[in-house]
Amino acid sequence: AALSACTAAMAVGTTMGWTSAAEKPLTNSAIPGDYKIDSNQFSWVSAMLSIGAIVGAVPLGYLANIIGRKKVIILLAPFMSIGYLLLAFSTGFWMLLLGRFILGGVTGAYCVVVPMYTGEIAEPAIR
Repeated sequence: AALSACTAAMAVGTTMGWTSAAEKPLTNSAIPGDYKIDSNQFSWVSAMLSIGAIVGAVPLGYLANIIGRKKVIILLAPFMSIGYLLLAFSTGFWMLLLGRFILGGVTGAYCVVVPMYTGEIAEPAIR
């Protein structure tokens, strides 16, 4: 679980920065690809991370109080993978939205649960 907590921080950062690298290939009609989205649609894809974080943070934080922070961190890892698989193999706008929403929920939960877990496993002298 400690390794999952550490990789969660990297995954959250990667998820937040994804839009910077993805905007040009997804919106530039000069770059060949299966589909293109316009700048308005890309704005929704970008914002969906925050919407997912709002939706995921509170219930998953509450779940962490019920079943434990460690279990929630471990249970969220496959959902992070699912979100990235949806982005990687996306065939359209709605698939991008769903992937970003799932990643947002996981990101919001990680931002709540990982600091609590870190505080619990750290020795009192270094807290």
